[in-house]
Amino acid sequence: MGGKSRNAKRERDAALARQPAAPRVEPPLSSPAAAPKETWRKNVMVVILNERREMLLFMRPIREGWQCIQGGIDDGEDLAEAGMREAYEEAGLICDGFDYVACERYATPKYGKRGPRTEQELLENPIPALTVDYHLTVVGELPLPPEDGPLRYRFPAGKCLKWVAQGIIGQEQRCLVMATSGGDRMRHRIDLRGKALQPREFIDVTWFPATNSDGLARIVASQKLDVFKRVSARLTDVLAEDAVTSPDTDVAAFARTLRKKLQPQTQA
Repeated sequence: MGGKSRNAKRERDAALARQPAAPRVEPPLSSPAAAPKETWRKNVMVVILNERREMLLFMRPIREGWQCIQGGIDDGEDLAEAGMREAYEEAGLICDGFDYVACERYATPKYGKRGPRTEQELLENPIPALTVDYHLTVVGELPLPPEDGPLRYRFPAGKCLKWVAQGIIGQEQRCLVMATSGGDRMRHRIDLRGKALQPREFIDVTWFPATNSDGLARIVASQKLDVFKRVSARLTDVLAEDAVTSPDTDVAAFARTLRKKLQPQTQA
C-alpha cells in the first residue's frame, strides 16, 4: 500500500473515532404485574344487646382487644343470614329461626369452600344436640348516618396476608343488631370451642355497657377503635329514653323495634 493510501486510511479512522458513539439500545423491560386493586372485604359485625343495654364482647387468643362477633358475608347470603351463621360458628349461639343443623350439614373448615358434608364426614364429626333455653332475635341493621360513610377498618401491618395478597386491605362492615331479654341465661350457653367445623375464634366473653364509648375505647382492638366509636354513638341514640320520638325517623323506628325485642319472651 502506498504512503498516500495509508495516510488516507489513518485520516478516515481518526475521523470515525471522533464521531459520538451511537446510543446503546437496551432490551425492553418486561412490564411488572399490575398490583391488585385495593378493595374491602364485605363483613358483618354482630352487636348482641341484653336487657341491661350491654353488648356482648369477645377476646381472641392473641389478646389484641375485645371485639364483637364478626365475619365475611358469603355469596348469596343476606346480612341477617350471615350474622346468625357467624353467631353460631363463633359462639354456639342459636338465633330464633336459625337452623343450626343445616349449618352443620353445609360446612367445611375455615377458609375452605363451603359445601355439603358427606355421610362419612358426618359420622366422623357428628352434629351436636344443643339446648336452647333463651331467645336471641334479630333486630336489624343499625341505621348509621349515611353521611359518615362506610364502616371500615384496615388490617394491621403484617396481618391477614392472604387477603392483602388479593388486594383486600380491610373490612367494610355492616352492623347487625340482635337482642336478648335473658342475657345471663344465654351467656351460660355460649360455646367458644367452634361450631360447623370452624376452629376456635375466642377465649373469653363479657358483657359491657353499649353506650360507654370512653370505656370501649380503652378495651377494643386499636384498628377497630373508630368502628366502635361510631357504633356506640348510634347505640346511644337508639337506646335513649326518648329515642322512639326522635326527629330522626330511622332512629325512632329502630328504637321501637329494639324495645319490643328486649321485652321478656316466653320460651317455647
